[in-house]
Amino acid sequence: MQLKHLLRYLDYTSTQGSLLKEILDVSHDSRQVQDHSIFVAIRGAKADGRMFAKSLNVAAVVADAPTEVLPGVTTVMVPCARKALGQIAAALNDFPSKSLSSVGITGTNGKTTCCWIIEQLSLQQQHSIGTIGTIGHRLNGTKLAEQDGHTTPEASFLQPVLKSMVQNRCELLAMEVSSIGLSLLRTQGILFDVACFTNLSRDHINFHGSMEAYGQAKSLLFSKYLKENATAVVNIDDPFFTRIVSVLPKQTKLISYGSHSSADYRIVNHSNTLDGVNATIEIHNKTHKIQLPLLGTHNLYNALCALAALHAMGIQIAPEQLNTLKPISGRLELATESHPIFVDYAHTPDALEHALQTLRVSSDDTQELWVIFGCGGDRD
Repeated sequence: MQLKHLLRYLDYTSTQGSLLKEILDVSHDSRQVQDHSIFVAIRGAKADGRMFAKSLNVAAVVADAPTEVLPGVTTVMVPCARKALGQIAAALNDFPSKSLSSVGITGTNGKTTCCWIIEQLSLQQQHSIGTIGTIGHRLNGTKLAEQDGHTTPEASFLQPVLKSMVQNRCELLAMEVSSIGLSLLRTQGILFDVACFTNLSRDHINFHGSMEAYGQAKSLLFSKYLKENATAVVNIDDPFFTRIVSVLPKQTKLISYGSHSSADYRIVNHSNTLDGVNATIEIHNKTHKIQLPLLGTHNLYNALCALAALHAMGIQIAPEQLNTLKPISGRLELATESHPIFVDYAHTPDALEHALQTLRVSSDDTQELWVIFGCGGDRD
């Protein structure tokens, strides 16, 4: 695509140099650009992309502050370089998310499990589905691309993956949307049909600075990245419920889930075992009994969230199909049976508490519960 045509999709303030150059890709990583690339010079916490721009032989440089470039390199000034990265990446890949029925899932815990459940139930109904998140970028359960190291990938990585999904006749997209990804505009160029909120508890304070800022970042999915007439699926039992509801666009439909008496997808009662959760749920005033083969009350919440999201996308799934789910790797995964040892991803205070409570209430009172917890460090 010629640069002059690409500018139609970009918020920019000025240009210098030829606009007739052919652009094939975009990156904010100076190690990944070539002579047909646009380099987006992002000013980060540790490095300033403008310092690399002056030595790169690229087609153009996009920046939001004065930048020195090589002779013959076109510069495009924009109000926000990160926003521009998303706009350019989406345009160069033909806006792939427009061809997908998409659900974005945010929350401190449960994003990966919700994606996993949505994927399994969609495939049972013969729907082609792509997933983006912690356990990999997959198409119909098969790995599609290597991860870039982030739960929500950078736009320059994400948009080509979405395009590949569309080219492979993918219908649905389930995507984990992290608070950091939202803060850094990695989802720029994507609007979701359905957005889900699982819960909010302490995490990523080293990045956001406070719980208030962390919560504000989560809410961006609902205030900025929804299609017109989209649906929000929100945990009514979480204290942050009212905050999410307060930022919803007026035309957005709200579906609540949880144990509250007014929940649209309601947990009537449940009991935990080491085989899963036996529960009675109520959906649109109709009662269903399920035997969820995933451990813990928190996974019952995740299952209801996923089910509501699928229904919002028009996928007719009977609640009883939750009985057929397969456990997700590394989420209260039974590693040995003779002396039960479980492996779990829990790394936040809330997630660890839920995991331990699940094992305690599901096991014999005479059994000891031992915990080995690792800390990766460099985060809060």
